[in-house]
Amino acid sequence: MSQISHWFEPAKSGRLLIWLACLACLDANFPVLAQAAQRNPATQQALMEQLKEAQKALDSLSPEQKKMMRDMGIPLSVDALPPMPAGQGIGLATNEIIRPNKDAVRIARISGAPLSQATLPAFVRDAQGLVSKRIQPKSAELGEKLYRYLHAQGKSVAEMGKAAVGLWVYGRVETALYLMAKVCLDAPADTDNLNNFSAMLSMGGAEQLAIPLLHYLDNQFPNNATVLNNLGQAWYGLGDLDKAEPYLKAAVRRNAYHPQANLTQSFIDETKGNKTDAVESMKRAIKISFSLDKRNRLRKLGYTLQAEDVSLPLSRKPDSDPMGLNDFTAPRIPKTAEEESVSANDWRAFGSEIQARLGALAKQHHELTAAARQTLIQQGKDAIEGRPVLLKPNDKPPYYEQAVLKLKGMERDNGVSYRHDNARKALEGYARTFPATREAYWRERNQVDHRAALQTGEGQANADLCAERQAVITKYLTAYNVEYEKRLNAYLKATRLKLNEELFWLQFKETPERFQVTLLDYQIAWLSALSKAGQHFSTEDAEACTPHSPAGGGKLADFNDVHCDYHSELNFAGMGVIKTDCNKMTSTLGISFLKLGLTQDMDKETFADQFISCNVEVSAGVDRSVHAGPVEVGVQAGGSLGVEIGRTGIQDVYVTGGVGASISAVTPGLEMGATTRVSLVSGATTIAGSGLLGN
Repeated sequence: MSQISHWFEPAKSGRLLIWLACLACLDANFPVLAQAAQRNPATQQALMEQLKEAQKALDSLSPEQKKMMRDMGIPLSVDALPPMPAGQGIGLATNEIIRPNKDAVRIARISGAPLSQATLPAFVRDAQGLVSKRIQPKSAELGEKLYRYLHAQGKSVAEMGKAAVGLWVYGRVETALYLMAKVCLDAPADTDNLNNFSAMLSMGGAEQLAIPLLHYLDNQFPNNATVLNNLGQAWYGLGDLDKAEPYLKAAVRRNAYHPQANLTQSFIDETKGNKTDAVESMKRAIKISFSLDKRNRLRKLGYTLQAEDVSLPLSRKPDSDPMGLNDFTAPRIPKTAEEESVSANDWRAFGSEIQARLGALAKQHHELTAAARQTLIQQGKDAIEGRPVLLKPNDKPPYYEQAVLKLKGMERDNGVSYRHDNARKALEGYARTFPATREAYWRERNQVDHRAALQTGEGQANADLCAERQAVITKYLTAYNVEYEKRLNAYLKATRLKLNEELFWLQFKETPERFQVTLLDYQIAWLSALSKAGQHFSTEDAEACTPHSPAGGGKLADFNDVHCDYHSELNFAGMGVIKTDCNKMTSTLGISFLKLGLTQDMDKETFADQFISCNVEVSAGVDRSVHAGPVEVGVQAGGSLGVEIGRTGIQDVYVTGGVGASISAVTPGLEMGATTRVSLVSGATTIAGSGLLGN
């Protein structure tokens, strides 16, 4: 508890009490913790005793309680509490450093002589020695076992480096560091592994070792956004904001929406009192790579995310009409008595089929929802009767938050929903004139019938009657239906756009099971909208004078099958696989993990006490011999797939287009094979200098 002395200031003791109170609120079964939260320490010794009591309570928390605390961003160790000089501090809710302390001691340790090919191996050896010394013995043992296993499998240095990144992604940071250090010892000239090793060193609290390696890479690959960002993050972790900011800004110039450089720049902006700049930096940070931590930080800065602030893997819809709504047509709305007579049977058939389709869809809808209800009922019975209950996880789909924002954006002025509502109101407003039109029609029709009744000569009377009736019918069909058809077409067009737009975002928002019900809802909604075509003005009387109407024909189109058009697969060299399919993400461990006992990684189950976030960028089949430098976010030739990792695991999987390339040029099913390359894009450490490799 070397940092406790920094905490003992009368003005700061209240912050400790708040922290303890937050912990105590998690469970009433920890009276020691609750009592500690209520006592205001009067001396430094009392403070230390209070912290010891709190640590005992923390150590006895259940795994579920520990996970809850990590999700809330609350440290699980009193050693994780940072020093808090005046004007500086840490956000308890998000574990965000506003301004790390400048670490003059570690800065002084940075080698002044630039690394060369001749001196690089010795430097890597020293770094590997530090890693072996600082990580837990069991982590080193597992790392060595994995290293030998991969060698025996004939894996290349590049493949073993990807395996190390896979370990990092899955939260096995100590084993990942050990393996990456060994791989870099074998081949110091491999620049991809060297970048990833330096990023791990930086995020692990050894920024002073990462910086010389990154400068070495910067000399080889000037203006590489990943190297620039990683340099900026390392200097930021050391508390030298003056050196960090130029590198971060250079990375942003290379890619305006850099997810990590912008995030850390936002912290720097805030420390300078530039709240507006801090918000803009955060908006750029979240544009292509979303996380709840970023959203919450924007809220803290007083900004609410809008639909245009976020993106989804597919920047444009592959099918503008996924349900095939454009194929559904109604009979022609009649404007004359002759047209009404000709189309009468078609309209009757249209109305009958609409009702039959709606009935069939309602039955399917009931069956789907009834099955879901029955599952819940059975689970309840099992629980009551003491049988094991396998509850399905209620996790939100991976792009839920972004989809919610996109759907909300449709409701704004001149948005799709806004235009649909206007078209609906225009149609309904005009339909309110229907009774008056019908009344006027029958008044005039009755006058015609009355005059015909007074005429003599039956044959002449019938001919005159039909002619006059047809004229009156045409008059009112034209007067009402021309405008009705115009408004109906506008309404159906707006409905198609709304349903298709909503359906596109809903496939990212809803679970696969719920989306199947939604599809039926939207098919029912479309048929209901289309049925309004049958509410045009009709006398149902024109056939009396045109008896030879053709038989009703035609058939409504079938709805297209709707399926997800976004799929990605990242295979981390056998360590694990991340699959994404619009509204479903699966992350599984590889056989190698299980064989080598890597299902747990000692005390470091998550990144909660290491760093805020980082990104993994994977290029699609770039030839390593080109020596293009580490994979860059958003500017890689041909595009790339990326993963954002936060303190609770995988936050986002996204697609970016390269310079001059479209997103469609990226192979969606990208796997980490022999031709793919992977780079770690480091983020800001949560506690300067206190990572697993720190002092």
